[in-house]
Parts: sequence; structure tokens; C-alpha cells
Amino acid sequence: MKRIQKQMIGLLLVLVATSIYGQQDSHTGLLRFIIKNNPSLFDSTQIAVAIIDDQTISYDGICIRKDTNLTIDNSDHLFEIGSLSKIVVSSAYARMAEELKIDPDDLVFKYMKYKAFRSKDLRVRHLLNHTSGLPRLPSNMDLQGNLMDPYATYNHEKLHHYLKKECTLSSKPGVSFEYSNIGMAIISEILKKKSKKDFKSIMRSYVYNPLNMNKTYSFVENAPDIIQGIGPNGQKMNNWHFQSLAPAGSIISSSKDLAKLAYSYLHETDKYQLLLDSTFQLSPQMNLGLGWFIIKKENKKILYHNGRTGGYSSCMVIDPTNKKAIVVLSNISGLSQQANVVDAICLELLDSLNNDSNEHQ
Repeated sequence: MKRIQKQMIGLLLVLVATSIYGQQDSHTGLLRFIIKNNPSLFDSTQIAVAIIDDQTISYDGICIRKDTNLTIDNSDHLFEIGSLSKIVVSSAYARMAEELKIDPDDLVFKYMKYKAFRSKDLRVRHLLNHTSGLPRLPSNMDLQGNLMDPYATYNHEKLHHYLKKECTLSSKPGVSFEYSNIGMAIISEILKKKSKKDFKSIMRSYVYNPLNMNKTYSFVENAPDIIQGIGPNGQKMNNWHFQSLAPAGSIISSSKDLAKLAYSYLHETDKYQLLLDSTFQLSPQMNLGLGWFIIKKENKKILYHNGRTGGYSSCMVIDPTNKKAIVVLSNISGLSQQANVVDAICLELLDSLNNDSNEHQ
């Protein structure tokens, strides 16, 4: 929880600061300027960027080799996207909610008959906006057992045991924010029960196939030629494997595929509308939607989420009002301070894109 709070504080500092990055003449120049001012990025670091400006999608890519920033086409390269998986799962929920008749205000106990969910206050929307009272991780998850691959052995039997025997809510639902990977796993369980499909099939049927996301995979085991992750000290990092907590962070994708998802938010907004309304105030500058953090800036709302694993960091921001979005994927360790560079690139590129549009009006 403290780590999430620090990330949010860092994000807010980025938002309120006067940026020198925005003085660059081009988005390409801006990306390289940010990287140049972060010389501690390790050799073989890759950053893949997608820029969505209404109907136009463009890509940029950088690979660091011996302190030189090489321009590469890595828009099809595969990265772990970490908690951006939650946005993909939330998007699947939005696209199938009407068909399966799963309302955000439905009681969780209607679908999941666990004692901890008997509360008449715990609703589906609380799982999606991290106000359910569920903790970040289950109490029977042994994080110390495998720090290099922490989710690998946490299977469905362990999750069922936790929900049946150990699960309690730390607060009344809807009252306080506590970032929860468990909540997204339960959303997936509800979708699986209602659709009678497994997690991979749900993602494929409701998101990947409709949006032609042909290089997106629900599990690393199925992903070919993923870019090597880099650890916090520059070492090669193992990929993270998931079982029951897959909806919280298992998805592998490319900047080109995630640009298709972002584009869909700009041009098929009705399919995601139930995710986009503010449901909880996290701070004066930020609300929670369903799945998304919503940045309040200049009388508009910016959808924001990032993702971090042991060897990768990612970020996506969407400005529905101006029909612009940015996707940034990288093999910068989510366990390092340098992961903040990815958020900075994402937010600064969106600002640059909007500033360019204002200048041409």
C-alpha cells in the first residue's frame, strides 16, 4: 500500500511541476531528451512508444547500446505489461457486462458465495476501483519463497482456500482506497462463471480478437520472443508467471496492440462508458473510475494506469476529450526508481501532443 501511495505522490508531482520537457520541438526529441536526462538506464534498455492522435497512430522506439540511444522499430516487440493487465481485464468486463448482465452495483455475494462477501455493501464496482476492503495480496501467499517469480506458485486452490478460510475486509466497502490484486482476480472469477469460459478465452473473445490484438498473450508461457527484462541492478530478470492472480498482471503485449485498445477507447467510447465515471476521490487531483485512475487536469479528465514487474515497466494515458493517448512499454525494472521515467515519458508526451494541437487551432 505504501509503495502505491508513493507512486501516486510521485505522479502528482509530475503533474503539478513546471516541465522543461515540453519545450522540445517534437515528440521524438522529447522522448530522447527525457532519456538523456536519465543516464542511469542500463545497456539493452528498450522503450516502445505509441502515440494516438485521433485517427493517426505513430510509433517510436529506442534501444540503449553502450550509452548510445539507437532508434529502432520495436512496435511489435513483446513486453510484460504488469498491472496494465487490469485495464485489459476491466475493458473485457465493460465489453461483456451488458451481454452477461453483470452490473457494477451487483452484490459480489451474488456470484461468489464466500463468507467474507456476505456484506450487503460489497459490490462489483468496489473490486474494480480498489475500495473493496480487500488487501493487496492474499495472506497465504509466500512472497519470500520466490522473489524472482513471486506469483508463479499461487494457484486456484490457494486462492480458494484464502477466500474461504482467511479472507477479511479491512474496511467497509466504498470508504477507503487499498490497491488490491485480489479484487481483479475476483472480477475474473465472476466473468469466468457467467461466461463459462476460462481467462484466456475471455480475453481472446472480448478484447484481443475484436480489436485485432494479434500479438497479445494472457500468459508468458504462450508469448514468443519476449524482450529480455532487466532487473533493478542491470541483471537479466526472469519473466513472471501467474496462475490465479493472472488478471492482476500476467498479460504480454506490444505497443502496437495496446495502441489498438487505446484507439478503441477514443472511438468506441460507449463500449467503456461504465468505466469512465468517477466513483471515488483519491485526492484533489485524482479520482478513481472503474479500473482506471482519473487525473483531473484543466477541466478535463485523463485516464491513467501503469504496470510494473521485476523486469518491466509500462504506462498508458488516454485523453477522451481531445481524442489522444500514449502507450509506453519498456524493460526497465518496476522494482527500480527508473520506472518513474516511463510514467514521465507517457504524461509528458500527452502534454506535448495536446500543446501541439492547441498551437494549431
